[in-house]
Amino acid sequence: MVSTVLDAFEYNDFNILGCLLRDLLIARRDFERLKCRMVEDCLDFNLYDTFEALDRKPRKGYVTTLDLLESLEDTRLLGMPIFTRSASYVQVFLSRYDKKLKFCDFIQLMSPSEDRYLRSLLSKRPASGFALAGTTFLLYQQLWQKILDLCKLESFIEFAVKTAVFNRTEIEAASLREAIKEGDLS
Repeated sequence: MVSTVLDAFEYNDFNILGCLLRDLLIARRDFERLKCRMVEDCLDFNLYDTFEALDRKPRKGYVTTLDLLESLEDTRLLGMPIFTRSASYVQVFLSRYDKKLKFCDFIQLMSPSEDRYLRSLLSKRPASGFALAGTTFLLYQQLWQKILDLCKLESFIEFAVKTAVFNRTEIEAASLREAIKEGDLS
């Protein structure tokens, strides 16, 4: 009976993880498409000015959690005030970069992987009086929302894996206790 429970449990774990991984792949594909649209549709979008808008005064050359939260809040990039949950995903996101998003990391994050879009983006020069507006603002807003969605999905996957390992260990421990109780240790 225990092996049936284990088999069913493993199937459910794989099913849940499979769905989460599928959602993650779709979200990453959508993120890549958004980056390409930013390059294609937004003539005023360039990496330098966009990074400078996030690097709060005094300029440090990197973006901290507080900088990012303030920028997202001030510009209402998420379309609403930052809630605690969104703030925690911003922290998860920045923890990948030792809590400091440097310009080189920002370039890697925001650059499309397709060569023609990448060349086009990297050829754009900083503008004077840069401000996110119109289509650029809307697409940039969607990019940050997608980044936080990706962090959320990755957190769910990490939690699901840890839970599956813990539950499986608990089921195996229960089986072992039952075997010891019955005196069957084979």
